[in-house]
Amino acid sequence: TEAKTAEDMKNACLNSCRAYDLIQNYRKPFVALIDGLAMGGAAIFAIPGRFRVATERTVFAMPETAIGFFNDAGSSFFLPRLKNHFGFYIGMTGMRVKGFDMKKIGLSTHFIESFKLDQVEEKLSQCRTNEDVEKVLNNFSSDPSNTETELDLILPKIEKCFSRSTVEEIIENLDKDGSDWAKQTLKILSRMSPTSLKVTHRSMNRGKHLSLRECLRMEFRLAFNFIVNDCDMKEGIRSVLIDKDFKPKWNPKVVENVREETVEKFFKPTTHDHELTFQNNFINKL
Repeated sequence: TEAKTAEDMKNACLNSCRAYDLIQNYRKPFVALIDGLAMGGAAIFAIPGRFRVATERTVFAMPETAIGFFNDAGSSFFLPRLKNHFGFYIGMTGMRVKGFDMKKIGLSTHFIESFKLDQVEEKLSQCRTNEDVEKVLNNFSSDPSNTETELDLILPKIEKCFSRSTVEEIIENLDKDGSDWAKQTLKILSRMSPTSLKVTHRSMNRGKHLSLRECLRMEFRLAFNFIVNDCDMKEGIRSVLIDKDFKPKWNPKVVENVREETVEKFFKPTTHDHELTFQNNFINKL
């Protein structure tokens, strides 16, 4: 039933927020080897750890605006803290980031070629402290900072266009830019849910001033309100994941028609039973 589906989604959001918090506060060395796809909810296991290893096969993305949802999985905390407003860019567009660029931008702490991973795991199994882990990863890692990629060329444009305080201003700046990159970015944004774009943008603007737990509480509240409110999420899931026609009928259709009160209703507190709590006693024993 629809009620059971909503309850299942709420529990999934609850578990993901607590998992993120658990990994972030875990006392033992925690290493995420991100060798492959890490999209959306996979960020729960890829990002909060102290050590995040990307390879040439890694592809990271937060594509939630394409299904009428918002960037969750702790992204309101880590995306707005990336330099050059790169987090706003990938959060709103769902653009994919390759492993080499993940290290450059700060999404990963190390870049290691995939053929070395077996050796890395063997060495990591012998580590007992974070210092041991750091030494092993440094010995195997490559530094991409001096190798120019396409990312270096567009970062200034991303900073200029996505540093604006509203989604409308971002779109206006992209239109003024007029480059092939800007035109392609506008095309991508036009396919996303206008409501999701505004909610995601606001969550990141608020999240950059909040602690991780405050961000997770906000995201859990957003998720619950997305589930219970009549919004674009059902249509987005139908279009992208069920029928796969990729022709969602968003309501409203354009960003300019998304009202302020519509955006703000997703951030409103819920009942006490639907607010996020953390298992402090369990974490303190880890």
